[in-house]
This record gives sequence, C-alpha cells and structure tokens, in this order.
Amino acid sequence: MVDFGRFLGPVLGPRGKMPKPVPASIKLDPLLERLQSTVKVGVKQQASVQIVVGSQDMSDEDIAENIETVLTVLDRNLEKGRSQIKSMFIKTTMGPVVRVI
Repeated sequence: MVDFGRFLGPVLGPRGKMPKPVPASIKLDPLLERLQSTVKVGVKQQASVQIVVGSQDMSDEDIAENIETVLTVLDRNLEKGRSQIKSMFIKTTMGPVVRVI
C-alpha cells in the first residue's frame, strides 16, 4: 500500500480517484446499502445518459417512480429543464427498445 500511494498518488490524486481505506472496525452493511442506493449520472463526450432504474423483480409502479426521480434530478441540474431532453428510451437487458418521449 505504501508503494501504491507513492507511485500512483501523483497520477490518481488530482483526478479524485485515490482509494479510501476502510478501518477494520467499521460495519460494512450501512456503507454498502448507501453505495448501492446511489445513482451516478455521467455525460462524457456524447449528450446521452444511461441509467439503471430497476430490476426484473420490481413492480411497474416502482420503476415508474424511479424514472420520475431521475427526471426530477435532471430538471434541477439542466439549465432549461426537461425541454433539453430530446428523447427517452427504456430497454430491458434482452428486450426491445421502447420510446417514452
């Protein structure tokens, strides 16, 4: 671990990608639950967002609620709100693509 920080620290540090050590006495269950319930939205080179909003065992209402939550977050973070969203599609893993907007 000492060599890791010494050699890769100058490269990973400015990018914010340094690992954070977890103390041995900490309970991992709350940490894992918090990390599993977060959603990371990233737009790199293309103006598209791909997000997992549900799983097969979820009800249709829960998935619709998750989609509304994502749209609410996008409304808050986009300059012009939902008017900047050109189209939206839903796709299951092996299923067809369905256009929503």
